[in-house]
Amino acid sequence: MRFYLLIVILLHAGLATAQIIREPLQAIGMDGKYVSLQAEGIQGVVLFFTDTRCPYDDHYLERMHKYASDFSGKIRFYFVNVSAEDTPEEIKKQANEWGAAVPYLHDADQSVLRALGGKRTSEVFLLQKSNEGLQVSYRGPLDDNPQVSEDADKNYLLDAIHAVLNGQKPAPVTARVAGCFIRSKY
Repeated sequence: MRFYLLIVILLHAGLATAQIIREPLQAIGMDGKYVSLQAEGIQGVVLFFTDTRCPYDDHYLERMHKYASDFSGKIRFYFVNVSAEDTPEEIKKQANEWGAAVPYLHDADQSVLRALGGKRTSEVFLLQKSNEGLQVSYRGPLDDNPQVSEDADKNYLLDAIHAVLNGQKPAPVTARVAGCFIRSKY
């Protein structure tokens, strides 16, 4: 039985690293224009799924701003509101509160959510360009302590970014996310 469980886990991990997004990903910026979420001219893109109601999301705000600054020119960072319930007014209010260091986008039709298969807010996706499209290199939380960054033992996203920048495969490729479930329109 343990052997079969191990096989299922290994197959799942293999599928997470092999996920290729072939369709163009785009979401709406706060100026009302679509933003293409591609890795042109950089080595990767980080998408942080959020909504206006999840308290976990706020805990990662400072870290996301720091990482966006630290990896400027190499990795592009975005907050992507994937909520089926948030109003445009709520989204704009949160975007203004969170500042402009990391662009805040709205996945109004949830096409980005569907393409990546996200389940919770505070989930991040590290995407890198491949010959076939965008490859999901990591998906999960930023680290293992959503509330106190200094107490984190594992910095999953940072480790994944460093691996990608060094031409290596991130390990792990996925981790459990502590966040709020995303309600889908579809």
